[in-house]
Amino acid sequence: MTDILAIGAHPDDVEIFMGGTLKLLISRGYSAAICDLTCGEQATYGTAEERKNEAEQAADFLGVKERIILDCVDGFLMDSRDVRLKVIDIIRRFKPRIMFGFSMEDSRHPDHSEAGRIVRKCCFLAGLEKIKTHHSIHRPEKLFQFHEFALVTNPGIVVDISETRDQKVRAIETYGSQVRKRGEDDGDSETFVRSSDFWEVLDARDRQAGAMIGTRFGEPFHTPNPVGISRELRVF
Repeated sequence: MTDILAIGAHPDDVEIFMGGTLKLLISRGYSAAICDLTCGEQATYGTAEERKNEAEQAADFLGVKERIILDCVDGFLMDSRDVRLKVIDIIRRFKPRIMFGFSMEDSRHPDHSEAGRIVRKCCFLAGLEKIKTHHSIHRPEKLFQFHEFALVTNPGIVVDISETRDQKVRAIETYGSQVRKRGEDDGDSETFVRSSDFWEVLDARDRQAGAMIGTRFGEPFHTPNPVGISRELRVF
């Protein structure tokens, strides 16, 4: 059982889109797990094994309790019965109170929006007794969704990640097969051509989200249902 379960389509998705929020919650005492639906084997650079090793290192750095990579096919992720059963069982295994996943809106990478649809549906299906998996039923209390292009629409929630932004960057830098470390340039213009642009886009995204709430950096989320605040200021 864990407080938080974050599900991405590929290793590095969770770090890029909500790494600051995840580190912040862990620093506040929340336990967290990550599930990657694929190992990102179709990426231009890096092998499946390299990405698995990088994902484990990033999870260790963030303080994640456990990370699981499923065997769905990168680039061909589909909302099918078999995939749903795998995700339902992961939700039931960790029994999180809070779920994080992609938005269901269209993304540049089709796996991202497909992952969002799968997670949204499985949060409900995991609570149905007649669907049998290896673990007992569980339905998360709350689902928060992150976007690939998060600022196209106004987010419902923005988390101030100013104090954990550096840790987020370091976690992303763990994926050496995908990005160069920030500011690093080996002079090879044919290799890792997206690295410099990647950091610029990430900075713009996090800074603009932070500006929405008057902080230096932020990460934006949507939620399908209203967020409640109790008299004790507990989010539910």
